[in-house]
Amino acid sequence: MIESINIIISFLYFLFFSSFFIEKKKNNFFNNLVISLIYLVSFFLIISFFNLNHLIILALIIVLRIFFLIFINKKNDILFKVQDNFLFTFTIFCVFFILSIDVASNTKLGWDAQNYFFEKVINFNEQKTFNEFKDNGAAHYPHLSEYLWSFFWKIHSFNYGQEYLGRIFFIYIYLLSIVYLVNNSILKESFKIFAFLFLIIFSYKPIYFNGNLEILAFSLFIILSVDLSVILRKKNYLDHLPRILLTILCLVWTKNESVVLVFINLIIFYFFYPYKKRFTLVYLLIPFIFFVALRLFFNNYYAFNVPDYQLHKTLDFSFEYLLKGIVLISEEFIKGLFKNLILVISYIFIIFNIALKNKDIFHRFQAVQGLFFVIFLYSAFLFNLPDVEFQTKASIDRVLFILSGSLLISFNSYLARVFKFVIK
Repeated sequence: MIESINIIISFLYFLFFSSFFIEKKKNNFFNNLVISLIYLVSFFLIISFFNLNHLIILALIIVLRIFFLIFINKKNDILFKVQDNFLFTFTIFCVFFILSIDVASNTKLGWDAQNYFFEKVINFNEQKTFNEFKDNGAAHYPHLSEYLWSFFWKIHSFNYGQEYLGRIFFIYIYLLSIVYLVNNSILKESFKIFAFLFLIIFSYKPIYFNGNLEILAFSLFIILSVDLSVILRKKNYLDHLPRILLTILCLVWTKNESVVLVFINLIIFYFFYPYKKRFTLVYLLIPFIFFVALRLFFNNYYAFNVPDYQLHKTLDFSFEYLLKGIVLISEEFIKGLFKNLILVISYIFIIFNIALKNKDIFHRFQAVQGLFFVIFLYSAFLFNLPDVEFQTKASIDRVLFILSGSLLISFNSYLARVFKFVIK
């Protein structure tokens, strides 16, 4: 009973906190909800560097939220729009509740979470400085996920022992990212709930919420891919720029792999954007480089130890050893695809679109994107060639899950093409 109450309270927390921002009146309820969520997560990232008490931060957010409600948004506040979107909102709540119960009943953390990330969560809970993170084996890893986990666990101070209350915030982000994807499709409103449930059924696994970092990266990549699909067809995308930059910032501080994948996305976008390319260079690539430089400076300032990837051994290889590594990665890649049906279907849709010679610029962008993601996959694991077997078998499923976040948007157009009766 207490678990159910905590989950309901958590959902209300999340909805209240992530509904303060109204970007434009033309943006509907769910788009504004996701935009607010990006601003909220970015706020937590910034505040994480100041070692403030979580309860003080909670009080600050509540005060700001009430201020926006009374003096800024007033009757246009997103909370007043819930009743107009009640059916979809209630569906999201029901799915959130069911998935949260599932996570709460499977409290075993993943190996990395147990040995590295949970310690960082405890450090944030106890307001320790970053200097005290140095002995952690993943100190050099970005800390956004752990801070969010820590904050939403700590604010349930009346039930401090239930750490899963921090992790279910990632369920909320995950669900809203799928909503954002579906909501920006060409599907009829009456079919969007079914599309949402379909994608949840095929993409959800309890293991994604076991304390590892991939679920946040997956969700943020969905949001980024939706925004890139919109601005790729627009001459002026400055109105989308703030949330895109904040999404990129959050990704830089989510996983090391996210940095490389964002870079791949932006480089491909630069070559495909049909208008002034200096916009991409000035407004996206340069800020991205700045974000990465800040993270490198942060790690260097606190002297976080980066593990030895044995690059000298990687460069000193025989052709036979390299070939064995490629074969091993290929085998695990194929096995991983069967565990990630969303990614398989996305690639099938991309190939299907190429066969039809579709001239839509975003579909061509996704085809190149999908190819470079495979190249990245092989390069990442071959980079650590001396330990390629262990690394590939232990990590490839999680990397494929992150990749599927960027390619999942293929559902927006391809499913609508197949089932034309659901198009607006």
